[in-house]
Amino acid sequence: MTQGDKAQAAAVQEAVLAACAPGRSVAVLIEGAPGLGKTALLEKVAQQAAMSGTVLSAAAGERQRPFGVLNRLLAGSSEPALSGLLTGEGRSATDTGAALCSQLRDLGRRGSVTLCVDDVHHADVQSLQALQYVLRSAQPAPVTVVAATAASGDRWRALLPADTLRSPQVHRMQLALLAPAETEHFVTAHAAATGRIPPRAAARLHRLSGGNPLLLEALLAEDALTCHPVPGGPFVRGVAHLLRHSGPAARATAHTLAVLGGHPVGPPLLAELIDGGAPVAVDALNALRACGLLDGLGRREPAVLAAALADCAAPDLTRLRLRVAHTLHTAKAPATAVAAPLLALIADGAGPVADAADQSLLAQTARDLAESAAALRMQGRTDQADSLERASRQLHVQVGDLEPTEAP
Repeated sequence: MTQGDKAQAAAVQEAVLAACAPGRSVAVLIEGAPGLGKTALLEKVAQQAAMSGTVLSAAAGERQRPFGVLNRLLAGSSEPALSGLLTGEGRSATDTGAALCSQLRDLGRRGSVTLCVDDVHHADVQSLQALQYVLRSAQPAPVTVVAATAASGDRWRALLPADTLRSPQVHRMQLALLAPAETEHFVTAHAAATGRIPPRAAARLHRLSGGNPLLLEALLAEDALTCHPVPGGPFVRGVAHLLRHSGPAARATAHTLAVLGGHPVGPPLLAELIDGGAPVAVDALNALRACGLLDGLGRREPAVLAAALADCAAPDLTRLRLRVAHTLHTAKAPATAVAAPLLALIADGAGPVADAADQSLLAQTARDLAESAAALRMQGRTDQADSLERASRQLHVQVGDLEPTEAP
């Protein structure tokens, strides 16, 4: 666990370790968004438990096969009775749980037994049902189950349903983002140790990281003296890591917000742009907010937006820019707002569009920009008029119309 994690998670860590004290039979659920230190805390629990008994650890992955997590837990065991539990086929989760529970109770006679499961929100249902049987039936043997899960989603409820959660042996612990004061304390200590970062940089580093320890560590690993993340550097890679581990909907929402840039974003507009509509958009925003990538409805830090764009594959980004432009046009947004993602296509080096609807949008937006330029020129705002005329010409070239509409 990094020093940044300790700054905000000390109380949670102490509570988790106390709950997992040797000789007790408990279940502990560690909840938190990506980057907040769940895995590090789980490793700390495993290290402590290994000093007084047996530890079985596994991390769930996406697309788990039936009993996949349980197989991973048991694969590293030196106990033949445990490693051979899943050799038979066609066994139900209840039968497997009963057999596992029996073996763990026997093992508990020689010392405490701790099962550590990371990313339990990805775990297969059969493994969760078998582990739930252990939770219900292992007492009074000293068998502890510690699971780490993402703050969003409720897949873990197959392990800890409502009636189990009410049990006094179940503890839920929540990791949170660093508060500004905690970030400042850590940055000040880091500056004193290295001499590289002025303490006054703490506020800027907190805004960039959103209080996420993983992103803060990434910033400190690169040119944090100027607080400007480098392209392809640790910060950009850190944002990509958070997006991948926040789920497909949250990742798509982050890409959409980045394409929208500084344009005001309301729930109706975002619901139009996110597959699944408002319910999916709300869940996605909550997931992004939990890991520090959102402030309110959307972060407007250029470095965060740039990192989110860098995470989007070029073909997907092209389609997304066009989709955003069409949606803004339908919503009767100003021509400059509609033009922004279209001009970004040109900056990306995209070739002329082939779809008729896209060509029509480009041509219409070019005409709208030219009309806006004419109005600005009549008001004597020459520089702004010139800028819009240049943008209008760029869009005409992109659609293949080499005779752009000139403002009168």
